[in-house]
Amino acid sequence: MSAAGADEPVTIRRSTALSRQTPGNAPAMADFEILNFRGAAACSPCHSANGNEDALGPASRKSPIMYDQWSATIMAFGSKDPLWQAKVRSEVLRAPEELGDFIEGKCSTCHTPMATTEAKNPLDPKPMLLFGEDGFLDPGHLLHGAAMDSISCTLCHRIEDDDDFGTDAGFSGGYTIEYVEDPVDRPHYGRYEDIFDQPMRSSVGMLNSFGRQISDPALCATCHNLKTPYLDANGLPAGEGFPEQMPFSEWQVSDNAGGNNPKSCQGCHMPLQDVGTLASNPGWLPKRDRASHAFISANTEILSLLATETAAAGGDPAALRASAGAGREFLTDAGTLELLDPSFEGGVLEFGLLVENSTGHKLPTAFPSRRVYLHTVVKDAEDNIVFDSGAMTDNGRIVGDDYDDDTGAWEPQYRTISSPDQVQIYETVLGTTDDEPTCTLLRAAKYLKDNRITPAGFDPYALEEPDDVLPVGDWVNDVDFGPGSDEITYSIAGLTGPSYKVAVELRHQAIGWPYVNDLREFQEDPVVARFLDLYDTVQPGSELIAEVEFEIED
Repeated sequence: MSAAGADEPVTIRRSTALSRQTPGNAPAMADFEILNFRGAAACSPCHSANGNEDALGPASRKSPIMYDQWSATIMAFGSKDPLWQAKVRSEVLRAPEELGDFIEGKCSTCHTPMATTEAKNPLDPKPMLLFGEDGFLDPGHLLHGAAMDSISCTLCHRIEDDDDFGTDAGFSGGYTIEYVEDPVDRPHYGRYEDIFDQPMRSSVGMLNSFGRQISDPALCATCHNLKTPYLDANGLPAGEGFPEQMPFSEWQVSDNAGGNNPKSCQGCHMPLQDVGTLASNPGWLPKRDRASHAFISANTEILSLLATETAAAGGDPAALRASAGAGREFLTDAGTLELLDPSFEGGVLEFGLLVENSTGHKLPTAFPSRRVYLHTVVKDAEDNIVFDSGAMTDNGRIVGDDYDDDTGAWEPQYRTISSPDQVQIYETVLGTTDDEPTCTLLRAAKYLKDNRITPAGFDPYALEEPDDVLPVGDWVNDVDFGPGSDEITYSIAGLTGPSYKVAVELRHQAIGWPYVNDLREFQEDPVVARFLDLYDTVQPGSELIAEVEFEIED
């Protein structure tokens, strides 16, 4: 972090009771002001539909809706995310006691970034804790409001384009926020060079400025390219560079980063949606391309848990459910299934499937609890199931998955599936320094399996660097794996009927069963219990990406 000089520490300038309610009645966000940031609610008077729900429909060009879109996203709920809180808490409980503060500080950097940045102020430093009376999540904490605003407007729009930006030093939460002497001088970076800065200076105390970094995918990588330290079996430091999630680096070696039709992180997750004014005040502002701030992603399960929690607290979950619904639709563009050469002779049904990754990173990507799998069902002429590979139970466990069965093993990369207990699962399995599978991030030193489908242009056989994104495991024995796709064959013998119907689904699960089951060790802890109670109530399961169906006769 860079620091400008100041005569004396300044932490809280103003704290008000102002809040804004978004259309759909998503939870209200309270305004706050600290030295480096302002709450998102302060942006809403000029960047919101201001309760006009009609403005969120086809007539949305009437007014800016950036705040409305953001307020029901996982970005707005990053600090409230029940899985994240439970995972951090479990890591603290498993680690040596002296590492608890470090873990909370590391994880707060990207999930409560404004509170963390303020706590790092060299003029007035504070502990970067999450839990307990001294933690950001406690309502009595001085920086609680900043923490609850999660990843909001003035965080992303204040990241500096410095020497670390877009480099390893700038990843893993290494973003730079310029500390200022006078909060009125806080730079707020945007996409356009010809700007009028007076309204923002007078209303929210921000200096509207051009910043090319706002359109750079490396902005997202400051938190979404993440390497973590790890311990050995004795609880001693063993390394610092485990690539826990690297979607930006995966994108860099894909066709989406270059080629004839490049597309950035922002291009998919914040697409330009229309032309209109960027703010409702002043009224004479020119019309420009406006980027969506809905931050649509595959994280539908967490949004569903949050919607359930909101409803239980007496709120209206409509906006969160709509955001989850948009994520489901978004997932249908993440991949495709193509049927290859089906045949049925002598009681043997065979067919191939081409699974293609349509994203600009691995499928799935990011946090390692995510997985994509094939659910394949064969029925006879009377609709009796004669083959079922990849069925999921109500609690989110994949039937036949060795890893879900907690056997210490996991499903290999299959070229041919001939038995229901064989399931093609595209996933990562974390490994300790002793090559044991683990769901504990602080013990994760390597990948024991990573057969996630690479994006187009990412050839795992040709790629030598960076090692951080190379697949791991027995995919090397599968000549039909990558780049951008995987081909698999099903061979089902012993069929005696004259005809069969086949249905195959490619599905995405954001919260894999091993991670849920792993947290049950601490189910008595209130932070972990909150997640488990929500998970058991909702039973989120998985989401459909693509499907194929066909009928065949002998």
